[in-house]
Amino acid sequence: MQAIENDAYRNIARSVLEKLNKIYIPITGSSLDMEGLREIIDFVEDHSRNTEKIVKNNMKDALSISSIGLVSIGLLSLSLHPKDNPSELFPDDWLSPSGVNPNLVLSHMLNHLTNYGLAVQVLIEKGLDAQARSQLRLLIELSWLILALVYDRELWIGYVTTDEESESKFWSKNLKSYQLNRLLNDIEQGVGMDDELLETMRSCRKESYAMYSNVVHHSYTSVMLGAMAFSEESDYVTFGVFGEADNASKSTLNHLNYVLWYFSVCFFVIMEKVHGLNPKTPQRDFWFEAFALHNCFKEIYMFEKVRHIYGNTV
Repeated sequence: MQAIENDAYRNIARSVLEKLNKIYIPITGSSLDMEGLREIIDFVEDHSRNTEKIVKNNMKDALSISSIGLVSIGLLSLSLHPKDNPSELFPDDWLSPSGVNPNLVLSHMLNHLTNYGLAVQVLIEKGLDAQARSQLRLLIELSWLILALVYDRELWIGYVTTDEESESKFWSKNLKSYQLNRLLNDIEQGVGMDDELLETMRSCRKESYAMYSNVVHHSYTSVMLGAMAFSEESDYVTFGVFGEADNASKSTLNHLNYVLWYFSVCFFVIMEKVHGLNPKTPQRDFWFEAFALHNCFKEIYMFEKVRHIYGNTV
């Protein structure tokens, strides 16, 4: 929240309030002046700061895990940018005959993926869980799209060469959720994990997508529940306007961390096992830091999953 500091805005607000006070004081017995307006803004701002403090304290572990994953992807985005080497990861003619540099496209897509994840984090910290879930749905879809494109070269070429007029047809023909799921099934076969874990990955992937679909489309259930915040300590439920610390955000963060883990594992499998690609100049930019953080994130995430299943005995 931001108080009104612009002099012109303040003059307009003052004039409006003076006119309204003359009309409504006899009716309501209440009035509002510029000082009262400032107090309202200050109250909301203080409430937001207090909410953020509570959320960061209650969910610091899950937030720290997602932070590592997001920084790893963000550093990949920076390192991939072809400003110094057009063929830094993918050969610059990978998307021929389009003339589009694949590393530039991937750098921009990873930029969006990172920032969607940051949006989820910030919204959760502000007590806006329903809004965080809508951003998480967009992150899920983008993560699937990136994996499908880097896996399937012809699909990627079609993606960058489709114009605005034919874009809807291309997406309808190639990039619907069931088509992306089929490609993801193929990718998962190359992860090198046992059948039970593969089935778990697929189940979680489909569950995450289905769970957040009703949030984006504002179903009756999501509208009614999304306006409420659930207390961690008791069965207390509060109306979440302006944001409230919400115990439901733990589930949102857990799904965010799963999606980031799933993306990171599959992305590096595609680079290594499908295309045999490595950075041309790993000593430059943030390649080492990105790879190191990827491995830290992967191991910490799995440690936390095992500890969640078996308790703190691990």
